Amino acid sequence: SLDTVVTRKIQDEWCYSFKNPWIGRHLSVFFQRAGFVDVEINPSISSITDFSIADKVYHIRKTAERLVASNLLSSQEARNWLEDLERCTREGSFNVGLTTYLVVGRKP
Repeated sequence: SLDTVVTRKIQDEWCYSFKNPWIGRHLSVFFQRAGFVDVEINPSISSITDFSIADKVYHIRKTAERLVASNLLSSQEARNWLEDLERCTREGSFNVGLTTYLVVGRKP
């Protein structure tokens, strides 16, 4: 969405709904501290260009609803933002991405 303020609120709400949203960035250090060697971190980026699919994967509408229920976002802001994402899909400009990490190592 072009509404970066609402986008940031939604993004932060979704991210912090996980117990440790930054764990992937620290896994290689945890592996090394646990005595693993030859530790490799392999990032993987996913990209979804259809809002309805992204909503099924990332629960975007539910995240917006949580913000509205918490009075951190108005119903109108949420509605406008979601409508904008649907418009972006129709116009071919919708994209949501996520980086995940796979960490592997060998125990000597």
